[in-house]
Amino acid sequence: VAQVDYTPTHTEAKTREGRMVGSISVGTDTYTMPTGTRNAYTDLTSTKTFTVTAGETVTLAMTQSAGGWMNAFVYVDMDNNGFTAGVEANGYTPTGDLVSFSFFSNSATDDSSGKNSAGTTISGDYRSTLTLPNWTVPADLTPGEYRIRFKYDWNNLDPAGQSGTYFGKITGLSHIFIS
Repeated sequence: VAQVDYTPTHTEAKTREGRMVGSISVGTDTYTMPTGTRNAYTDLTSTKTFTVTAGETVTLAMTQSAGGWMNAFVYVDMDNNGFTAGVEANGYTPTGDLVSFSFFSNSATDDSSGKNSAGTTISGDYRSTLTLPNWTVPADLTPGEYRIRFKYDWNNLDPAGQSGTYFGKITGLSHIFIS
């Protein structure tokens, strides 16, 4: 199996003091991020592993420790070849390794209204949300270890983060064990 580079390409801001993630959760298992100034990208692969079962519907969550007006995105590399992401023509059903997101407008110029990955329309001040729809682990997913990425960003599906903007800050990469 070829080695895959999981480090995001768009991490222009090296450290952050504002707009930071406080915790990430899969099901009832929560990891609290370190406090204080930290890198925009945190590799948690040697620190945290989440465990789920194929066919299980799990709650995904992200909290903030600082800042506001952001969205949450979660990717699971189910084919172990790097992260890909998109949405179907309806504008909200995730494709590739994207499994859940809190808000996406499907427009680079108009974010006044959008949807989450469950198809719920979101507009106004409600666009600033980290509330992630549940994810149903594919029942036919081969048991094993996979990479999971939590991304803290604004209206952008790119698993590597947005390039050249104030946003686009990758939060963490971890492992998820599927049994």
